[in-house]
Amino acid sequence: MGKLKDFQKSIERKIQPGHDPDFLIIGTQKSGTTTLFYFLDKHPRLAGSWPKEVQYFSRHQHHGKDLDWYRKRFTSFKNDPLYFEGSPSYIFSESIAKQLHELYPAIKLLVILRNPVDRAYSAWNMYRQHFKRGKLRRSLPARSDTQENLMYQNLTEGGDYPTFRQAIDIEQSLIDKGESKGINFLRKGLYYDQIATYLKYFKREQLLILGMRELNEPQKLVSKVLKFLNVDYTDLWEVPNLKTRNTRQYEDKIGSEDRALLAEFYHESNQKLFDLLGQPVNW
Repeated sequence: MGKLKDFQKSIERKIQPGHDPDFLIIGTQKSGTTTLFYFLDKHPRLAGSWPKEVQYFSRHQHHGKDLDWYRKRFTSFKNDPLYFEGSPSYIFSESIAKQLHELYPAIKLLVILRNPVDRAYSAWNMYRQHFKRGKLRRSLPARSDTQENLMYQNLTEGGDYPTFRQAIDIEQSLIDKGESKGINFLRKGLYYDQIATYLKYFKREQLLILGMRELNEPQKLVSKVLKFLNVDYTDLWEVPNLKTRNTRQYEDKIGSEDRALLAEFYHESNQKLFDLLGQPVNW
């Protein structure tokens, strides 16, 4: 499917102009952004980028790519669609929020959230699988430009991949020291801080906050997104037989002590988030 899609998009880019995105899925990592992207891209009025995670603002603009390159990620043979991409790294950076506002002040943003305890364990599990398959360097380069990638360093020190508790302890030590780099399994689940940062630049009505459990009802979820985007849709259109994407199996379940520890760690952040939104998140 990937090679066929690459070929299709290469043809589109040769004969069609690029576009600016109409909305973005900006986060969060390991919370179902791939499935959300896949569901939305199936709708006749919506056209996802290729690849799904363009990562222009978090990566490619720093490697010499310009906005013309970015716009060429948005092409489609659909009739006058709304264009979007899904880079979950965007929500974790205030500089990206600021730049998005400067370029696209009226853009709409989708955020899908997972229980932060499960999200942290899922992220740790993903990198563990990369480590065991010898692919950690590919997914997490040891160096970023001229700087050491401290997350890569934290995960490979001593030659063995850290246990989940070891990873928690390493990051908690970094947090206590006020350091922002290195392992970020815990910090990426502090959703209140990330959303509050985006609300410094965008109006509340420009953000739609979803919960991962909402993916279990694709028709209802897509209708909710279309309403948010002010897209006319018909109840006759049904999400075609879609399944979740990019799922992983765990070798072990998270331990009860670790779950309780992180539930306490996230308690205050979660409550502040629920107060901000006026309701709990269905994650």
